[in-house]
Amino acid sequence: MSTNIEAPLLVETAGGICTISLNRPDKLNAVDDAVHHGLEEALRQADQDPDVRVIILRGNGRAFCVGGDVKGFAEADRDE
Repeated sequence: MSTNIEAPLLVETAGGICTISLNRPDKLNAVDDAVHHGLEEALRQADQDPDVRVIILRGNGRAFCVGGDVKGFAEADRDE
């Protein structure tokens, strides 16, 4: 299974390996709400899948992950 290429998180499972890719290369894969919740769900599903024996977490682009998207969190706080 794999998800839409424009999604902030891509998940592919094949041959007992679940590869989860952070897919915000323009933001150096900074974690925003969508990535955070998607990662939680992807890990939960992989953990519950008896065929998955390995989980690989990677980042697309030139950085694995710079951490939290501080700018995105600040914008979300202003919207509330």
